[in-house]
Amino acid sequence: MKTHEEYMKEKRQEILNSIKPKLNAWGVYDFDYEYTLNEAKTHTKTEYLRIERDYIGCLSNSLYAVELEVLGWLFERIWRKGHTLGAFDIQSRNVIKRYWRKTNENTSK
Repeated sequence: MKTHEEYMKEKRQEILNSIKPKLNAWGVYDFDYEYTLNEAKTHTKTEYLRIERDYIGCLSNSLYAVELEVLGWLFERIWRKGHTLGAFDIQSRNVIKRYWRKTNENTSK
């Protein structure tokens, strides 16, 4: 039976393998899936998807949920340059960025 630490290492690698081609296609190479474990290494305290300087909270997310966060990041940071969503711009951006953090002080593995 896998330990929680082994599970998180495998999850991180699976996520990175999945999102790498999506981000690389848009010229984004600075990203990682970062997490911290509790002292006993039996539970996850934090999980963040870091893309460039943006941290997106992903605690207990599935691979699909993380991929949706990547899509949201690409939309917000790449497509939106020079584009607007009209009357729904602010509300849409707030929904996309609801789990984003400007900095993350506690993401060491």
